[in-house]
Amino acid sequence: MKFMKMRGLATCFWGPSTPGKSIHQQIEETIAERKRILPEWEKLFLEKDSPKDIHAQLKETIAGFKQAMKQHENFFSPNHKKAA
Repeated sequence: MKFMKMRGLATCFWGPSTPGKSIHQQIEETIAERKRILPEWEKLFLEKDSPKDIHAQLKETIAGFKQAMKQHENFFSPNHKKAA
């Protein structure tokens, strides 16, 4: 009795008993999806006109920060009086 109950519950958890797609259909779908995604990936990561690498972006960010701090250094100085 306990075995039959567990078998019934296990059937519910494992889904329908009808077979899904064959392995060949799954492989064809995977290949088709790869062919669709690969050009986009290559365009994003391998183009020569791609955005600058992270190091160049970081250098630009640091340079911009230093320039902004230099422009507004009198605001951050201890002699600057705050408006009350």
